[in-house]
Amino acid sequence: QRRKIAELFVKQVQLALEGKSPFTPIAVPQQEAMQQWLSEFPDFAMRSQGLGDLSIFHDWKRICAQHPAHRVYIWSLDKHLASHDRRPS
Repeated sequence: QRRKIAELFVKQVQLALEGKSPFTPIAVPQQEAMQQWLSEFPDFAMRSQGLGDLSIFHDWKRICAQHPAHRVYIWSLDKHLASHDRRPS
């Protein structure tokens, strides 16, 4: 069962990478962006959030700016990430 779920996950990620999915893979940050994220990380850590969460949050903000006419949300079971759901105005 674990393998089957992993294979379904791989298929969804591949579709996202090909632009054939409603989901968008996160971007790899450049050094300047990573420096900024690291300066913000202690505040995130105090809320029991990791660097991965911080990178997902920043990518969500980037995608919101790129697609102002679309709903942009973080699909996650983590409540603090799933709470980021921006609907077009």
